[in-house]
Amino acid sequence: MSDRLLGGASAVADITKQWQLGLHHVNLFEVPTSGTLDVAVRNPVHCAVLRHQQGGERWTHETTVHAGTSSRTWVFAADDQNDLTSSGAFWELDSRHESRDSLWNWNVGYRYVDPEFRSAAAQTRRLDWSSAMQPSTFATYTSDQLARRLSVFDLLVDPLLYNQALAPQLMQFNPFLSNVSPYGDATPNRMGVFGSLEWGGMKKAVNAALNLTALSEVIGQGTENRRRFGRAECLVHWAAPNVLNIEKGVDVTFHSKAELTRRDGNEFEELDLRSIQSSMELKAGLSDALTIHASASHWTASGEEFLSIRDAYDNLFNFEAAQVDRSDWIFASGLSYEWNKHTYASIQYQWWGANDRDQAIPDFQYERLFFILTIDL
Repeated sequence: MSDRLLGGASAVADITKQWQLGLHHVNLFEVPTSGTLDVAVRNPVHCAVLRHQQGGERWTHETTVHAGTSSRTWVFAADDQNDLTSSGAFWELDSRHESRDSLWNWNVGYRYVDPEFRSAAAQTRRLDWSSAMQPSTFATYTSDQLARRLSVFDLLVDPLLYNQALAPQLMQFNPFLSNVSPYGDATPNRMGVFGSLEWGGMKKAVNAALNLTALSEVIGQGTENRRRFGRAECLVHWAAPNVLNIEKGVDVTFHSKAELTRRDGNEFEELDLRSIQSSMELKAGLSDALTIHASASHWTASGEEFLSIRDAYDNLFNFEAAQVDRSDWIFASGLSYEWNKHTYASIQYQWWGANDRDQAIPDFQYERLFFILTIDL
């Protein structure tokens, strides 16, 4: 593989107190003479951001228009091979509003991302599910020494699973974890509306946020029918001082996200995939030095989906049916003690596992207790 480099430049101009214009350029490119392959990739992306801000007596308003284009070219060293080039575009309109007392904050917008839009800097995933990834903790289980599949717990604690390199192709994703926007806002072949509402009351002791997204494909994949996507996400945080005479107060956080993917059609085209991720965390300061914490998390998904199969140059040529029907869970609790800002220790208990509705895949659950002493030098 050739040396792969990423570079770019930005220019932002404050036209007036209310208007701002930004121009941005980023390019992923390979140095052909630095590797053994006879092909190198070029992926320049250009975008512009126009922002308008306006203040009122009770509200401040900000409207942003974000648009850009991309081009990706596979440059072959052989003269008898033609270069492969694809191009795409995106645009987004976002209108944000915040009350003067910062109690309320809401936004609504529309996003369009072309099916051929490619940006390695924005779309590279930390996890590549097309490669064989094995957990480093309890890699096998049962008396038959079966290879244990990855669970959510592994994704949280095992840094060896994560990708460290930029990828010019779209990397495979796991619909169990995210299917609506697996590449974030830059997910190609998406268009639709999004919005959010945030509230911070009781002297900022309570903060709540709600995010809603309704998208669809720009073009169907493998059929004329297009997928439709929905996502609802909520977060509530309560910082309660002096609850139950606890000296340092209690922090409670609740988070939940639900996703829906559907496609109409005949028995081969129809899709219905649903997932819910929920977690709750409790943290209480018993004294200046001693803190107790506990958390519970649960992920579940059921339905069917078709995963895209692409060649080395990111051309879509086939699909693989994926049946999803599983749930993962994690319970954790522990104590932390801080002698000073450089020395602290914690003891943690974790109980985690996974259940698969497929009887051919055995369920598993594990427990572990460990102690950590940290000294910052």
